[in-house]
Amino acid sequence: ELGRALAFRGDTIVYGGGAVGSMGALANAALEAGGRVIGIIPRFMREREWAHPGISELRLVDDMQQRKREMLRIAEAIVTLPGGSGTFEE
Repeated sequence: ELGRALAFRGDTIVYGGGAVGSMGALANAALEAGGRVIGIIPRFMREREWAHPGISELRLVDDMQQRKREMLRIAEAIVTLPGGSGTFEE
């Protein structure tokens, strides 16, 4: 519901770029509703094929610290959904 709502509002979603879990579901819902989704993911995660293959834009970074900096740099608001240890750390 959140992904669709953000897409309908015209908001761009900026997230960690993964294809699974609650954030993958959010990205899928936004895309299905015609929204724009930007993923920011470390190269090692893409190499492990964790990156979402269908998002609007995928930005590769060197590490988790750079990922967080880039997400904060371009985001206007932050919504945290339940997730794993990576979500908790971020």
